[in-house]
Amino acid sequence: MSRQRITLSVDDTVIDRLGNLISLTYSWYSGKHKDVVNGQNIIVITMKIGARVIPLSIRPVSKQGRDNTSKPAIFRDMIHEVVDLFKKDGIDLTRFPITFDSWYGSKDLVDILEEVEFDQILIHAKSSYVFTIDGKKKKLSEHKEGLQFSEEAWGCKGIPVARKEAVSPTFGKTILVFFMDGSRIKCIMVFGRKLRASEAISIWKQHNGVEQFWRRLKNDLQIHKIRLRSRQGVYGMVAIKLFAYLVMEKLSFLTGLTFHQIKNRAKREIDMLSFF
Repeated sequence: MSRQRITLSVDDTVIDRLGNLISLTYSWYSGKHKDVVNGQNIIVITMKIGARVIPLSIRPVSKQGRDNTSKPAIFRDMIHEVVDLFKKDGIDLTRFPITFDSWYGSKDLVDILEEVEFDQILIHAKSSYVFTIDGKKKKLSEHKEGLQFSEEAWGCKGIPVARKEAVSPTFGKTILVFFMDGSRIKCIMVFGRKLRASEAISIWKQHNGVEQFWRRLKNDLQIHKIRLRSRQGVYGMVAIKLFAYLVMEKLSFLTGLTFHQIKNRAKREIDMLSFF
């Protein structure tokens, strides 16, 4: 298990939509455009096992309806469903770490995960967050300026790191792990078990799996090209592309080819039936 480094990750994306007839299209902030755009927002929970990225739950988000449709409420439903589903087969997902981008950072999120009994929770920290470290209360961006990094921390393979205990008016007590990523200083908030810096960095490196999932769904599988109407159409769009992803992921695992290589090979094949 340690060599495979199994982790769960949660992230959402926006599928750009220009028309007015496609359901669940609202104004969302897009990380790609760095602005608010019209589109469909989708949340996913993925599991990364070695090099494989497996989607466990995926759901379009609505801003309207009788039920509470906020992202924390939707995520609460999703994580409970996934954890309960795996428990039926004797697998306890709460044993594994779970990671989030800074957008999800909130006390409500931590409470939801502790309620489900996750004890390794990692959230990317925004520079605007306020923490008290060594008796000094200021923004994270200011704390970064006076940090003393160590390049000899156990298990960090020469990555300059700094590990601090901190208190946040929003999150309460947490462990902050700072590390150099090229010329940038990144910071991860750690809740639950007090992980070593090396453990936190190793777990965080797995977070790119969920970003890889979105790239495959958008670039390789062209999810934006399906334009089905009605709420059922949106769920149909997601289901079709999710099945396609699972087929491609299985083929990639069996053949050792990337998604892009499989696409190129499929185009060269005359008989698609013989290819599959």
